[in-house]
Amino acid sequence: MKKILVYLVVVVLLLGVGMALGVYVLAPVVKDMGSNTKSQSKPEPVLQPLGKFTTNLSNPKYIIQVTVNLEFYDKKALSEVQKMDPSFLVIQDELLKYFKTLKPDDFSSDKGITQIQQNFVKRINNLYGKTILSGVLFGADTVITVMP
Repeated sequence: MKKILVYLVVVVLLLGVGMALGVYVLAPVVKDMGSNTKSQSKPEPVLQPLGKFTTNLSNPKYIIQVTVNLEFYDKKALSEVQKMDPSFLVIQDELLKYFKTLKPDDFSSDKGITQIQQNFVKRINNLYGKTILSGVLFGADTVITVMP
């Protein structure tokens, strides 16, 4: 009886060691397979120039001139918008309305500009009822001037 118990304990220990070794050896392989699947399924953003705009800010004395590029979530999102609105007039209209709510100080820091970009993306995504844009980029030629 003791012999059977000893054999049983040895078998259980060997199985446990074998399983632990298997997990140790196979875990990195399984992890790599999972990360490859995720990176392949992640959509690739598409950049679309919207154009150069000149409009007033909230105070009509201040005018902004800015080049805008839209970062669509993926090719499918860009295609859907182009089918409905080939010239992106809805987005242009929303951009002009949004700029008219802003003050020159809103553009005075990187944090402020980032906030403006994020808010605009939210406005457009809410307008379409789903994630269309993942970002918006302003050109380096952005200028705010005061009209006499």
